[in-house]
Amino acid sequence: MGSRGIASYNQHDRKPPTKKSMPTRFVQGFRELLSEALDSTDPASGVKLGKCIGAYAFYDYDGEPIYVGQTTEDFATRIGRHLRGQRSDTLAYRILDPFEVAEMELYPVEHLRSVPKSERRAEVDALEYSAYVHAIKNSKYKAILNEKIPPVSPLIELPPSYKFNLVPDDMREDREHPDVRIARR
Repeated sequence: MGSRGIASYNQHDRKPPTKKSMPTRFVQGFRELLSEALDSTDPASGVKLGKCIGAYAFYDYDGEPIYVGQTTEDFATRIGRHLRGQRSDTLAYRILDPFEVAEMELYPVEHLRSVPKSERRAEVDALEYSAYVHAIKNSKYKAILNEKIPPVSPLIELPPSYKFNLVPDDMREDREHPDVRIARR
């Protein structure tokens, strides 16, 4: 018998699971920690970090940088595309595996919103490039997985950054074990 394109839940009288109940406990915890991080306030601007512009870095379970990016929209939108499974070039090119992201660092520069767009782009490019160079310099392997080098710009002094753990504490030991990480890949 052909498929009618309707999901089967083994009983016709059962309702499909709610969307909120579907992610695993790990994914729920990850999303909760991500939301808490983005709901934090940037002391310099008084704006929630999720609504700020700037540069960001993702780190793996070993604290190694795996990606540095920038946004002139806001952190919540851009990072959401990377980590919540929405469309992202880094995901499409298989550069970034969201399940390898254990920490996130944000470099907010909300004050640049008032700068004309042409100047803002150059300043955010310099911020991203400086965060990229900083991440590589502090990496044990002196490498990063970005699919391309950010626009080469003059190095600037990085603004204060905010680093957040995105892995629930009670799951970190299991998730960071090399056997689990290799199997997940």
